[in-house]
Amino acid sequence: MPAKNPWQHDVIQLNNKGLDVIHPIEQVDAEHYSRMEDVKSLQEGTITPRPGTSLINASALAVSSQPVQQGQVRTHGDGTSSGSHSFGAPNFGFTTNLIYLLCFFSKTASGAANVSNISTAGGTTWVQVATVDFNTIASPNGTIEMWRAKATTTTSGNITWTTDIACPTFASIHEFTGCDLGGSNGADAIVQASTTAADLAAGTSLTTTLNAFGSSNHATFAAASIHEGSRTFTPTAPMVEIYEATSGLSFTTLFYEGNDTTPETVVSIARDNAIIAVELKNA
Repeated sequence: MPAKNPWQHDVIQLNNKGLDVIHPIEQVDAEHYSRMEDVKSLQEGTITPRPGTSLINASALAVSSQPVQQGQVRTHGDGTSSGSHSFGAPNFGFTTNLIYLLCFFSKTASGAANVSNISTAGGTTWVQVATVDFNTIASPNGTIEMWRAKATTTTSGNITWTTDIACPTFASIHEFTGCDLGGSNGADAIVQASTTAADLAAGTSLTTTLNAFGSSNHATFAAASIHEGSRTFTPTAPMVEIYEATSGLSFTTLFYEGNDTTPETVVSIARDNAIIAVELKNA
């Protein structure tokens, strides 16, 4: 009768890891391992693979991070010189734990028009990401603003806002999936923001510079405008145009599901212009 294998149904208690490792006789290869060597390797967390084999790389089993993607888009163009504005019907639908960016473009006869008192369905809290004034040679009379929010409930309703100067205002709201939801009101979804404003001498290129992105799964979003209506924009690859409006003030929004540290769009005429760009962080 063969001698009893000392490994059969042996249990090694790894106190420092809280694990029970059971070694049935079929899993033991005495030619390559001794009992004491196995115990030591298990306790230290350094298992040596058998010749001709390799250990599984745990990182290869991890779920790949998902990139940031754009969802629904809603736009509004109001040529009325007023201090109160609204997207109107139909209502806009918000989805719990998605990130939203709201862009405003305004043009005044004199001075910068700042947005305030944004009201949306479900009591969503809006926080300004960045703002930039342009056509500042005489006085600021063109403004771009970008605001962010994280939906706390799935609901729908109208979106209204006021400006401190009565003026025409255009707006677009963009929904994003796959964003980091950490921080107050989705603060961690925005890694960085950059703005650039230029006068007539700047030519037809609207661009700004962002720092190197933290991950290839982060995305680029931008909003740009020039101080003249009825002009067209041509985005520079890899940026893709999402929305364009040309009524009194020409503006556009751009998106790229990846890294673009110099997002750019080219406009059909040289005029005072401005652009805001952000890096969106994935979950």
